Amino acid sequence: MQAKFSLVYNRRKKKNKDGHALLEYSITIGGKRKIISTGYTLKPEQWNDKKKRVTGKHPYYLQINAHLNQQLQKLETAYHKAIANERSFSVDDALMILRGRITSEKFLTFANNIHEQEKNELAEGTLRHQRSAIDSFYNFAGDIHIKDITQELIYEYSYYLRRRNLSQPTQYNKHKFLKKILNIAYKRGLIEKNPYSLIKLERGGPPDRNGLEFSEIEKIENLDLSADDLIRVRDMFIFQCYTGLRFSDLQNLTHDNIAYEGESIILYFIMEKTKRYKNNSIVLHLSKLFEGKPAEIITPYLNTPSHYIFPRMSNQHANRQLKIIQQITGIKQPLSTHIARHTFCSRLAEIHPDPYLIKELAGHSDIRTSMIYIHQSKTALGKKLDNITWNKNRK
Repeated sequence: MQAKFSLVYNRRKKKNKDGHALLEYSITIGGKRKIISTGYTLKPEQWNDKKKRVTGKHPYYLQINAHLNQQLQKLETAYHKAIANERSFSVDDALMILRGRITSEKFLTFANNIHEQEKNELAEGTLRHQRSAIDSFYNFAGDIHIKDITQELIYEYSYYLRRRNLSQPTQYNKHKFLKKILNIAYKRGLIEKNPYSLIKLERGGPPDRNGLEFSEIEKIENLDLSADDLIRVRDMFIFQCYTGLRFSDLQNLTHDNIAYEGESIILYFIMEKTKRYKNNSIVLHLSKLFEGKPAEIITPYLNTPSHYIFPRMSNQHANRQLKIIQQITGIKQPLSTHIARHTFCSRLAEIHPDPYLIKELAGHSDIRTSMIYIHQSKTALGKKLDNITWNKNRK
């Protein structure tokens, strides 16, 4: 692949009213040519076309020649370095160098840096998903440069994810994070455009957000358990069902998050997942939610000397214990700490279908998320009506 970098004066054979014409860079790589302005305009006598230099008739000829030589040397160096490392070097790469932008950033280094920068802003679960997305793309593409991530490569990555039998939502989330990384790279001038700009990501069908029915919650609530660990996990799970708290928020609750208004217990906290955003504080009147059931559950734990209200444990451990509880109860719905949040929103929508109330209590950043539960509540009601046999002759 041959490359030629040079200067061209008055390419359009056109001068301005002061008799000046534009001096431009001419870049040709692999038969593809691009022209970009140097930012300088000269009079004909100020340019030596044979030597490709500004003449002494320009008052700043030394400075201009030094700058132009420096820019052309940058292009030559970058081009030969890319060839030596068996990397591509395109006209667009040359344009980015002339515009003072970096072109050699590698995806893994860049993505890891973004991941590190967000460590104090995102929840543990979100960070795990980011780490998984970075590792997934690295396993597919290797130590690739950001500029080499093309639309065609993304389509190949989609095929790679499908071959691994990942669910559609999981594939979507991995693409979503990659798109985010490339968008940051675009804003920082590392690439000319985000290759995802013309790709429509398929999220897949909406997940089942109905959660547990009230009868199933009560079945778990009334279990006669002997193991202390199961009892604690059961209590935390039921508390989540009645408050909508994420497991990470539940684990971080301390006595400082509790206030009293007469005999009522009020919970104040900042949502872990969205702590980098404004308006992410939540206020829950525990004594007024679901006939005060969350207040009843939390009260015994408020008398413990521990700094944290509920016992500290990993999300994975809690989910393993919930599988045991599921087996004991015979409930078909797989139990997990996350299904508790869906349960809260779904049952609240069933009792009081106000999306703004759901948004405020659950801390949704987008009202459309809250509307999903309203829609599903209406859908569930329609299905129940479908199962009724109406007797028109009934008196």
